Amino acid sequence: MARAKFSDAARSKVLASINIYGSVGGVTFEGFIRKKLVPKLWDNACVVMDNAKINLGEMVK
Repeated sequence: MARAKFSDAARSKVLASINIYGSVGGVTFEGFIRKKLVPKLWDNACVVMDNAKINLGEMVK
């Protein structure tokens, strides 16, 4: 099995962030993923998320 190659820069920085006061709904989270995170991802990038309910929307999957 081939090992994935990670650059040190990619492992040691935040690609996108958002600050929201209060709770976050699925629409807000999906907008963040679509507009802030996805444009900064490279080919074969892997995004690690926990199993919070907000992460389980169809668009996020």
